[in-house]
Amino acid sequence: MAKANAVPVGMTVPEVRQQAVLTVARENLADAESLRLDSASTEELTYHFCVLKRSLREVLTVVAL
Repeated sequence: MAKANAVPVGMTVPEVRQQAVLTVARENLADAESLRLDSASTEELTYHFCVLKRSLREVLTVVAL
């Protein structure tokens, strides 16, 4: 179960979005790191690769703003 991340009062919408994107990317990376490559199916590898790619794209978008 993922732990809840509280949003501090007074944060702007872009700051909240940035925090959310980074939290999701961190969780996706942790999931991918826990994957056993020697026993993962092609579908599992594809899924984790696509999720990491999407997370990286979101992180780069936030950083570029």
